[in-house]
Amino acid sequence: MARRSRRSVPATTRGPAAPATTRIARAADAPGDAGVPAVPGVPAVPAAADPPRMTRCDAAALAAVERLDPADALPEPPPLIDGEDGAACDALLAQIWEDVAPGDSIERCWVDDVVNLVWDIRRLRRIKASLVAGSAHLGVEKTLNAFLDWLPAHELAQRWAAREQTAVAQVDRLVAAAGLTKDTVTAQTFAARINEIERIDRMSRTAMMRRDAILSQVERYRAATAERLRRAGEAAAAYVAATRNAATRDAA
Repeated sequence: MARRSRRSVPATTRGPAAPATTRIARAADAPGDAGVPAVPGVPAVPAAADPPRMTRCDAAALAAVERLDPADALPEPPPLIDGEDGAACDALLAQIWEDVAPGDSIERCWVDDVVNLVWDIRRLRRIKASLVAGSAHLGVEKTLNAFLDWLPAHELAQRWAAREQTAVAQVDRLVAAAGLTKDTVTAQTFAARINEIERIDRMSRTAMMRRDAILSQVERYRAATAERLRRAGEAAAAYVAATRNAATRDAA
């Protein structure tokens, strides 16, 4: 589905009409109501003087049925660091917004937090990869230290980092002659930056836990809302039934 505009959408295009329970409750609760609709075989008469009325909580739950249009007022994307892909960030925002489909302002805030956390997780992964790539000369030096003295290994690693072709070829020959591979260099690079890598991983895990906690909260919130709507629908149905029974008795 293509991303929809962040601008407000006219009310006539905001999804299907409200459910029957909402319309019934509005008709029953409207001030100055002339009575309930006619029932086959029963003439329309004014509503009973004191019919059972919905509570304020029931009315609020029924009002929640009219969920907001997910395309209306998308939140701003996460702030970007120089070099980050704004189009990818916008695509992530639109996809999560479409998948979760927030129904009210509370869910909108949660989705905004989820988008920021998911983007942070991706950013931390890129930072980790960039850290390892930028520290590869340390891994080369530690690998060369196994068969070269410190100074020659250090100088050769510096030339390798500058991408001198002769140094790159020499390092490849030395590593292969020792029966090692590029994975050995990568492992030594990780060992040289293990403290920074562990901190990045902890930050990623924290962001993942916060993301999962918010998504779980959305599920619990929707389950509670559904239960309130069920009770409100039962209250509305009871109200209409009581009103019709009163109309039938008056007609008799």
